[in-house]
Amino acid sequence: MNSPSFSLLALLIPWILTLALLPACLSASQNLSTIERDTTLISLSKNNTKVSQGREAYNAFCLPCHGPENIEIDSPSNLFDEKWYQHSGPSGIEKSIREGVIEKGMPAWGEMIPEEQIEALIAYLLSFQTTFHKSNE
Repeated sequence: MNSPSFSLLALLIPWILTLALLPACLSASQNLSTIERDTTLISLSKNNTKVSQGREAYNAFCLPCHGPENIEIDSPSNLFDEKWYQHSGPSGIEKSIREGVIEKGMPAWGEMIPEEQIEALIAYLLSFQTTFHKSNE
């Protein structure tokens, strides 16, 4: 005859294991979705129409703070070199645009710029990159 505590433990073990493994599963899923999103954003940077639309969005929203594309200074405001001071990789760039970098004075644009323009803006910025770094988000 099984004791009540053994039966309860037998019922709880699958739930305990599920809860213990859930963070690792979510992390793997998030990494996969980041890779998929990065791939999508990189492919948009090869689309001349998207890049052109992104240039227009950049000029409207970003140029006053970040300057022109031929800027030759090494600073966080230079978005045209290979060095990223905040979130790197395509998904990281997207996160910076959507959520902002409030402590550095950059507003969150996610609610103000339409989705299609955000993607075009990212395509424009990525079109200057010769290599693509893994997102650190």
